[in-house]
Amino acid sequence: MRRGAAQGTAEVRWRPTADGYSLRLEARIGADLVIEQNSAGGFDAAGLAPVRYTDRRRRQWLATSFQRDAGKVSFSATPAEFALATGAQDRLTWMLQLAAIVAARPGGPAPGDTVSMTVVGLRGAPEVWVFRCRGEEALAIGSSEARASRWLREGRGPYDSRAEIWLDPRRHFLPLQVFFGSESAPQALELRLQNLESGP
Repeated sequence: MRRGAAQGTAEVRWRPTADGYSLRLEARIGADLVIEQNSAGGFDAAGLAPVRYTDRRRRQWLATSFQRDAGKVSFSATPAEFALATGAQDRLTWMLQLAAIVAARPGGPAPGDTVSMTVVGLRGAPEVWVFRCRGEEALAIGSSEARASRWLREGRGPYDSRAEIWLDPRRHFLPLQVFFGSESAPQALELRLQNLESGP
């Protein structure tokens, strides 16, 4: 994991079950926690269906609730509520939702292909993120090299999030590398796969 000029470690835990899933990202620089994100939910016809998402930066916890029975999204940081769009994702599940959509495409991805999805933040209105395939690139993963499908979501202004992700066609298009930041935030977060483990 890299944040700005600092390097650290991160762990992503993906645990799907017959009834739902849990997804967690924890990143540290030394003993200091940089970010902890947790998502839990189920599945529906559109793919991943988050129910609750939490985000921790140092000592501050924020949460987003996907109230599926009520058809709305609410937040711990603001009283605002918004309609829940079909296929809406949180700030963690978008990575795996994108991987699933790309993996399901007949013939695989091609440069110029696009994928759109609604992504919900921690305070504001949900946004439609459009990812565009930029083709394949070679990445150094540990001591080996892998070919990955690169997808980019450009920010719409200096304060908007820019997301870039490299998906591995040999592993169901799961992420090999992720970049997330904005022009106004020089300490962007970058993750790169070093080790993959399967568990119960």
